Amino acid sequence: MGLRFLAAPSRPKDLASTRMSFQYNQSEIIQALESGWIETVCGISACALITYDHLSTLSREVNLIWSQKLSSVTILFHINRWVIFMWGILNVVDDSLPLGTIPSCVGLSDLGCMFELILGTVWAVFSAIRLYAVSGGNIPLAAVVLLLDIVPVGLDAYSYFGATWYAITGAECYDGLTISQSTNSKFAISAGVASVAADIIVLVVTWLKTYGIRRQSARHGIQSPLTTLLIQDGTGLLLLNILNIVGQTTNAFVYAASFSTPLTSFIITHFFLNLRQVAHETGTDSLERTSPRHIPQSNAIDSPRLSEVLENRSAMGSRTLISMTIKWISTKRSRRSTI
Repeated sequence: MGLRFLAAPSRPKDLASTRMSFQYNQSEIIQALESGWIETVCGISACALITYDHLSTLSREVNLIWSQKLSSVTILFHINRWVIFMWGILNVVDDSLPLGTIPSCVGLSDLGCMFELILGTVWAVFSAIRLYAVSGGNIPLAAVVLLLDIVPVGLDAYSYFGATWYAITGAECYDGLTISQSTNSKFAISAGVASVAADIIVLVVTWLKTYGIRRQSARHGIQSPLTTLLIQDGTGLLLLNILNIVGQTTNAFVYAASFSTPLTSFIITHFFLNLRQVAHETGTDSLERTSPRHIPQSNAIDSPRLSEVLENRSAMGSRTLISMTIKWISTKRSRRSTI
Protein backbone atom coordinates (compact mmCIF):
# COMPACT_ATOMS: atom_id res chain seq x y z
CA MET A 1 0.00 0.00 0.00
CA GLY A 2 1.27 3.45 0.82
CA LEU A 3 5.01 3.64 1.24
CA ARG A 4 6.28 5.81 4.04
CA PHE A 5 9.49 7.78 3.58
CA LEU A 6 11.93 5.80 5.68
CA ALA A 7 14.96 7.71 4.48
CA ALA A 8 13.59 11.14 5.29
CA PRO A 9 14.15 12.22 8.89
CA SER A 10 11.83 14.86 10.19
CA ARG A 11 14.79 17.21 10.64
CA PRO A 12 17.97 17.68 8.58
CA LYS A 13 20.06 14.51 8.62
CA ASP A 14 23.41 16.31 8.54
CA LEU A 15 22.82 17.48 12.09
CA ALA A 16 23.42 13.90 13.24
CA SER A 17 27.17 14.26 12.85
CA THR A 18 27.25 17.17 15.31
CA ARG A 19 24.53 16.14 17.72
CA MET A 20 26.98 15.45 20.54
CA SER A 21 28.61 18.85 20.60
CA PHE A 22 25.53 20.79 19.53
CA GLN A 23 27.85 23.29 17.83
CA TYR A 24 26.59 24.24 14.39
CA ASN A 25 28.18 26.53 11.86
CA GLN A 26 26.19 29.23 10.12
CA SER A 27 25.43 27.20 6.99
CA GLU A 28 24.07 24.30 9.05
CA ILE A 29 21.83 26.64 11.03
CA ILE A 30 20.50 28.24 7.85
CA GLN A 31 19.88 24.84 6.30
CA ALA A 32 18.07 23.67 9.43
CA LEU A 33 15.85 26.75 9.46
CA GLU A 34 15.05 26.43 5.76
CA SER A 35 14.30 22.71 6.04
CA GLY A 36 12.21 23.26 9.14
CA TRP A 37 10.19 25.96 7.38
CA ILE A 38 9.57 23.73 4.35
CA GLU A 39 8.51 20.86 6.56
CA THR A 40 6.18 23.10 8.56
CA VAL A 41 4.51 24.42 5.41
CA CYS A 42 4.11 20.88 4.04
CA GLY A 43 2.65 19.65 7.32
CA ILE A 44 0.11 22.48 7.55
CA SER A 45 -0.80 22.05 3.88
CA ALA A 46 -1.34 18.33 4.38
CA CYS A 47 -3.58 19.03 7.38
CA ALA A 48 -5.60 21.54 5.33
CA LEU A 49 -5.98 18.95 2.58
CA ILE A 50 -7.16 16.34 5.08
CA THR A 51 -9.70 18.76 6.57
CA TYR A 52 -11.02 19.67 3.13
CA ASP A 53 -11.43 16.02 2.13
CA HIS A 54 -13.26 15.20 5.36
CA LEU A 55 -15.67 18.10 5.01
CA SER A 56 -16.32 17.52 1.30
CA THR A 57 -17.13 13.83 1.78
CA LEU A 58 -18.89 13.93 5.15
CA SER A 59 -22.39 13.87 3.65
CA ARG A 60 -21.52 10.83 1.52
CA GLU A 61 -20.04 9.12 4.54
CA VAL A 62 -23.24 9.68 6.52
CA ASN A 63 -25.46 8.38 3.71
CA LEU A 64 -23.35 5.45 2.53
CA ILE A 65 -21.38 4.26 5.56
CA TRP A 66 -23.16 5.24 8.75
CA SER A 67 -26.33 3.48 7.62
CA GLN A 68 -24.47 0.17 7.28
CA LYS A 69 -24.20 -2.42 9.99
CA LEU A 70 -20.94 -2.32 11.89
CA SER A 71 -18.52 -4.88 10.47
CA SER A 72 -14.81 -5.52 10.34
CA VAL A 73 -14.48 -3.62 7.07
CA THR A 74 -16.56 -0.62 8.13
CA ILE A 75 -14.32 -0.50 11.19
CA LEU A 76 -11.33 -0.40 8.84
CA PHE A 77 -12.97 2.49 7.02
CA HIS A 78 -13.48 4.49 10.20
CA ILE A 79 -9.95 3.76 11.45
CA ASN A 80 -8.48 4.93 8.15
CA ARG A 81 -10.78 7.94 8.13
CA TRP A 82 -10.14 9.28 11.59
CA VAL A 83 -6.57 8.19 12.27
CA ILE A 84 -5.45 10.22 9.25
CA PHE A 85 -7.39 13.17 10.69
CA MET A 86 -5.56 12.85 14.01
CA TRP A 87 -2.28 12.39 12.10
CA GLY A 88 -2.85 15.72 10.36
CA ILE A 89 -3.61 17.54 13.61
CA LEU A 90 -0.53 16.02 15.23
CA ASN A 91 1.64 17.25 12.36
CA VAL A 92 0.47 20.82 12.94
CA VAL A 93 1.03 20.51 16.69
CA ASP A 94 4.49 19.05 16.13
CA ASP A 95 5.46 21.86 13.76
CA SER A 96 3.90 24.67 15.81
CA LEU A 97 4.57 23.99 19.48
CA PRO A 98 8.04 24.31 21.01
CA LEU A 99 9.26 21.02 22.46
CA GLY A 100 11.94 21.85 24.98
CA THR A 101 12.47 18.42 26.52
CA ILE A 102 13.46 15.03 25.17
CA PRO A 103 10.44 13.21 26.71
CA SER A 104 7.94 15.56 25.05
CA CYS A 105 9.83 15.30 21.77
CA VAL A 106 9.96 11.50 21.87
CA GLY A 107 6.36 11.17 23.06
CA LEU A 108 4.92 13.29 20.28
CA SER A 109 7.10 11.58 17.69
CA ASP A 110 6.12 8.10 18.89
CA LEU A 111 2.43 9.02 18.75
CA GLY A 112 2.79 10.12 15.14
CA CYS A 113 4.70 6.95 14.32
CA MET A 114 1.95 4.84 15.87
CA PHE A 115 -0.63 6.60 13.71
CA GLU A 116 1.38 5.82 10.58
CA LEU A 117 1.86 2.18 11.55
CA ILE A 118 -1.87 1.80 12.21
CA LEU A 119 -2.67 3.33 8.83
CA GLY A 120 -0.14 1.09 7.09
CA THR A 121 -1.65 -2.00 8.69
CA VAL A 122 -5.18 -0.94 7.72
CA TRP A 123 -4.09 -0.37 4.12
CA ALA A 124 -2.41 -3.79 4.00
CA VAL A 125 -5.52 -5.55 5.30
CA PHE A 126 -7.73 -3.60 2.90
CA SER A 127 -5.56 -4.57 -0.06
CA ALA A 128 -5.70 -8.24 0.91
CA ILE A 129 -9.49 -8.13 1.34
CA ARG A 130 -9.93 -6.45 -2.03
CA LEU A 131 -7.80 -9.05 -3.80
CA TYR A 132 -9.58 -11.89 -1.98
CA ALA A 133 -12.94 -10.60 -3.18
CA VAL A 134 -11.88 -10.03 -6.77
CA SER A 135 -9.73 -13.15 -7.19
CA GLY A 136 -12.42 -15.67 -6.34
CA GLY A 137 -11.55 -16.19 -2.70
CA ASN A 138 -7.88 -16.98 -3.39
CA ILE A 139 -6.54 -17.08 0.16
CA PRO A 140 -2.87 -17.84 -0.68
CA LEU A 141 -2.70 -14.94 -3.13
CA ALA A 142 -4.38 -12.61 -0.66
CA ALA A 143 -1.88 -13.72 1.98
CA VAL A 144 1.02 -12.90 -0.35
CA VAL A 145 -0.37 -9.40 -0.91
CA LEU A 146 -0.86 -8.94 2.84
CA LEU A 147 2.72 -9.99 3.59
CA LEU A 148 4.13 -7.72 0.89
CA ASP A 149 2.16 -4.75 2.19
CA ILE A 150 3.26 -5.48 5.76
CA VAL A 151 6.94 -5.17 4.80
CA PRO A 152 6.87 -1.32 4.85
CA VAL A 153 5.07 -1.42 8.20
CA GLY A 154 7.77 -3.61 9.74
CA LEU A 155 10.61 -1.53 8.33
CA ASP A 156 8.91 1.65 9.48
CA ALA A 157 8.52 0.23 12.98
CA TYR A 158 12.24 -0.48 13.14
CA SER A 159 13.09 2.93 11.71
CA TYR A 160 10.82 4.76 14.15
CA PHE A 161 11.51 2.87 17.37
CA GLY A 162 14.89 1.19 16.87
CA ALA A 163 17.02 3.55 14.82
CA THR A 164 16.07 7.12 15.70
CA TRP A 165 18.01 9.67 17.73
CA TYR A 166 16.65 12.86 19.33
CA ALA A 167 18.33 16.11 20.34
CA ILE A 168 17.12 19.39 21.81
CA THR A 169 18.55 22.73 20.73
CA GLY A 170 16.83 25.55 22.54
CA ALA A 171 13.12 24.95 22.04
CA GLU A 172 13.63 22.89 18.88
CA CYS A 173 13.47 19.11 18.75
CA TYR A 174 15.61 17.40 16.13
CA ASP A 175 15.69 13.75 15.17
CA GLY A 176 17.41 11.53 12.66
CA LEU A 177 18.41 7.94 11.96
CA THR A 178 21.30 6.10 13.58
CA ILE A 179 21.78 3.69 10.67
CA SER A 180 23.87 4.66 7.67
CA GLN A 181 22.29 6.46 4.75
CA SER A 182 23.07 3.56 2.41
CA THR A 183 21.43 1.03 4.73
CA ASN A 184 18.45 3.28 5.20
CA SER A 185 18.09 3.74 1.44
CA LYS A 186 18.15 -0.04 0.99
CA PHE A 187 15.36 -0.36 3.56
CA ALA A 188 13.34 2.32 1.81
CA ILE A 189 13.77 0.75 -1.62
CA SER A 190 12.89 -2.70 -0.24
CA ALA A 191 9.72 -1.30 1.29
CA GLY A 192 8.85 0.46 -1.95
CA VAL A 193 9.43 -2.61 -4.09
CA ALA A 194 7.26 -4.72 -1.78
CA SER A 195 4.42 -2.18 -1.93
CA VAL A 196 4.65 -1.86 -5.71
CA ALA A 197 4.72 -5.66 -6.11
CA ALA A 198 1.56 -5.97 -4.02
CA ASP A 199 -0.19 -3.25 -6.04
CA ILE A 200 0.83 -4.90 -9.32
CA ILE A 201 -0.56 -8.26 -8.19
CA VAL A 202 -3.88 -6.67 -7.22
CA LEU A 203 -4.07 -4.69 -10.45
CA VAL A 204 -3.20 -7.65 -12.71
CA VAL A 205 -5.73 -9.92 -11.00
CA THR A 206 -8.36 -7.19 -11.29
CA TRP A 207 -7.66 -6.76 -15.01
CA LEU A 208 -7.84 -10.51 -15.62
CA LYS A 209 -10.98 -11.07 -13.58
CA THR A 210 -12.85 -8.11 -15.02
CA TYR A 211 -11.91 -8.65 -18.66
CA GLY A 212 -15.23 -10.33 -19.42
CA ILE A 213 -17.13 -7.49 -17.81
CA ARG A 214 -15.28 -4.85 -19.76
CA ARG A 215 -15.81 -6.77 -23.01
CA GLN A 216 -19.54 -7.11 -22.39
CA SER A 217 -19.81 -3.44 -21.44
CA ALA A 218 -17.93 -2.34 -24.55
CA ARG A 219 -20.17 -4.54 -26.70
CA HIS A 220 -23.24 -2.75 -25.34
CA GLY A 221 -21.60 0.67 -25.49
CA ILE A 222 -22.00 1.14 -21.74
CA GLN A 223 -19.31 1.95 -19.21
CA SER A 224 -18.83 -0.40 -16.27
CA PRO A 225 -18.69 1.71 -13.11
CA LEU A 226 -17.53 -1.03 -10.77
CA THR A 227 -14.69 -2.36 -12.90
CA THR A 228 -13.59 1.19 -13.65
CA LEU A 229 -13.56 1.90 -9.92
CA LEU A 230 -11.47 -1.19 -9.15
CA ILE A 231 -8.93 -0.49 -11.87
CA GLN A 232 -8.63 3.24 -11.16
CA ASP A 233 -8.13 2.59 -7.45
CA GLY A 234 -5.40 0.03 -8.05
CA THR A 235 -3.69 2.20 -10.64
CA GLY A 236 -3.73 5.22 -8.34
CA LEU A 237 -2.08 3.33 -5.49
CA LEU A 238 0.53 1.86 -7.84
CA LEU A 239 1.46 5.25 -9.30
CA LEU A 240 1.66 6.81 -5.84
CA ASN A 241 4.06 4.13 -4.64
CA ILE A 242 6.20 4.46 -7.76
CA LEU A 243 6.33 8.22 -7.19
CA ASN A 244 7.46 7.60 -3.63
CA ILE A 245 10.28 5.32 -4.78
CA VAL A 246 11.46 7.91 -7.30
CA GLY A 247 11.46 10.61 -4.64
CA GLN A 248 13.21 8.31 -2.20
CA THR A 249 16.02 7.22 -4.51
CA THR A 250 16.65 10.64 -6.06
CA ASN A 251 16.13 12.63 -2.84
CA ALA A 252 14.22 15.08 -5.04
CA PHE A 253 11.30 15.69 -2.70
CA VAL A 254 11.98 14.15 0.70
CA TYR A 255 9.19 16.11 2.35
CA ALA A 256 6.57 14.61 0.04
CA ALA A 257 5.86 12.17 2.89
CA SER A 258 3.63 14.88 4.29
CA PHE A 259 1.35 14.30 1.28
CA SER A 260 2.00 10.63 0.53
CA THR A 261 0.31 9.39 3.70
CA PRO A 262 -2.93 11.41 3.35
CA LEU A 263 -3.17 10.75 -0.41
CA THR A 264 -3.04 7.00 0.17
CA SER A 265 -5.69 7.36 2.87
CA PHE A 266 -7.88 9.40 0.50
CA ILE A 267 -7.71 6.69 -2.17
CA ILE A 268 -8.90 4.08 0.33
CA THR A 269 -11.66 6.32 1.68
CA HIS A 270 -13.00 7.25 -1.75
CA PHE A 271 -12.85 3.63 -2.88
CA PHE A 272 -15.15 2.59 -0.03
CA LEU A 273 -17.53 5.48 -0.67
CA ASN A 274 -17.64 4.94 -4.44
CA LEU A 275 -18.11 1.20 -4.05
CA ARG A 276 -21.04 1.69 -1.71
CA GLN A 277 -22.54 4.23 -4.09
CA VAL A 278 -22.23 1.88 -7.08
CA ALA A 279 -23.75 -0.96 -5.06
CA HIS A 280 -26.62 1.31 -4.02
CA GLU A 281 -27.30 2.56 -7.55
CA THR A 282 -27.23 -0.92 -9.07
CA GLY A 283 -29.33 -2.48 -6.34
CA THR A 284 -26.70 -5.07 -5.57
CA ASP A 285 -28.36 -6.32 -2.44
CA SER A 286 -31.34 -7.62 -4.41
CA LEU A 287 -29.33 -9.33 -7.13
CA GLU A 288 -29.65 -13.03 -7.60
CA ARG A 289 -26.70 -15.21 -6.79
CA THR A 290 -26.17 -16.43 -10.31
CA SER A 291 -24.99 -14.55 -13.31
CA PRO A 292 -27.35 -13.88 -16.24
CA ARG A 293 -27.72 -16.85 -18.57
CA HIS A 294 -26.45 -14.99 -21.61
CA ILE A 295 -23.10 -14.32 -19.92
CA PRO A 296 -20.60 -17.15 -20.50
CA GLN A 297 -19.53 -18.88 -17.32
CA SER A 298 -15.88 -18.32 -18.18
CA ASN A 299 -16.44 -14.58 -17.88
CA ALA A 300 -17.92 -14.78 -14.42
CA ILE A 301 -15.86 -13.96 -11.38
CA ASP A 302 -16.10 -16.97 -9.13
CA SER A 303 -15.60 -15.14 -5.86
CA PRO A 304 -17.51 -14.00 -2.80
CA ARG A 305 -19.67 -10.99 -3.60
CA LEU A 306 -17.50 -7.91 -3.31
CA SER A 307 -20.16 -5.86 -1.62
CA GLU A 308 -20.86 -8.66 0.85
CA VAL A 309 -17.18 -8.98 1.65
CA LEU A 310 -17.11 -5.25 2.33
CA GLU A 311 -20.12 -5.62 4.60
CA ASN A 312 -18.75 -8.74 6.31
CA ARG A 313 -21.71 -10.87 5.36
CA SER A 314 -21.62 -14.55 4.52
CA ALA A 315 -19.81 -15.34 1.29
CA MET A 316 -21.67 -16.63 -1.73
CA GLY A 317 -20.56 -18.29 -4.86
CA SER A 318 -20.04 -15.47 -7.16
CA ARG A 319 -20.29 -13.67 -10.44
CA THR A 320 -21.39 -10.53 -8.68
CA LEU A 321 -19.25 -8.07 -10.58
CA ILE A 322 -20.80 -9.40 -13.79
CA SER A 323 -24.28 -9.25 -12.26
CA MET A 324 -23.82 -5.70 -11.03
CA THR A 325 -22.49 -4.57 -14.39
CA ILE A 326 -25.22 -6.30 -16.41
CA LYS A 327 -27.89 -4.82 -14.18
CA TRP A 328 -26.27 -1.40 -14.66
CA ILE A 329 -26.25 -1.99 -18.43
CA SER A 330 -29.88 -3.13 -18.41
CA THR A 331 -30.90 -0.04 -16.46
CA LYS A 332 -29.10 2.24 -18.89
CA ARG A 333 -30.62 0.49 -21.91
CA SER A 334 -34.13 0.67 -20.49
CA ARG A 335 -33.67 4.38 -19.85
CA ARG A 336 -32.52 4.87 -23.42
CA SER A 337 -35.51 3.02 -24.80
CA THR A 338 -37.91 5.31 -22.97
CA ILE A 339 -36.32 8.45 -24.46
